[in-house]
Amino acid sequence: MKAARQFQEKYSKLGKSSKHYGNIAYRADAALYMQRVMRKLQKTIWIADGLLLGWYRQCGLMPHDFDADFGMWAEDYDSTVKEAFEGNPFLQLCIVWGKESDSLQFALWGYKMKVDIFFYYKDQKNNSAWYSSTKENNAGKLKSTVPMFDLCTTEFLDELFLVPCNTLELLELEYGKEWMIPKTDFNYENAKNIENNGIVGQEVRLCQF
Repeated sequence: MKAARQFQEKYSKLGKSSKHYGNIAYRADAALYMQRVMRKLQKTIWIADGLLLGWYRQCGLMPHDFDADFGMWAEDYDSTVKEAFEGNPFLQLCIVWGKESDSLQFALWGYKMKVDIFFYYKDQKNNSAWYSSTKENNAGKLKSTVPMFDLCTTEFLDELFLVPCNTLELLELEYGKEWMIPKTDFNYENAKNIENNGIVGQEVRLCQF
């Protein structure tokens, strides 16, 4: 907590020039709603990427971030997850990329922002996991690889959420050793553990955002 307070004091004006600055309350609402829906479905999800960085680095949300990211094991997916968000008035499923067996990814819209669910595929042979994401303007498919991990429980937004137990290792893989230094212009396509993975495959667009 001390490190988080020091970070907040040092970077108190971080991201104020961003058009997304000030949307923290909406991002919190989106994260809490996602958590409650998945809990009702008895599905395991965890906070990922920018949400994970904000929790670990500053015990909260990054004020300049523009979305909310979650992870889920692909093997745990079934149609109830998709059905829970189709036409949902609070958090609506807008785009489905890939398929259950390969490169599945959901983009949802609600609370004035995009919310992503990345489905992680286990690679037992290499003791790792990977998930797919999409380049801007659907210009191509990306693949992020991480070491296999267990999940731990933490307090976030006054609720219990799951996070990878090896959070520091994952953050260093994605953001580099200097993950403590905020970069308001960070582009996920430049993450350290990402690689091109061909063209965008199957896409189903259900709404616009």
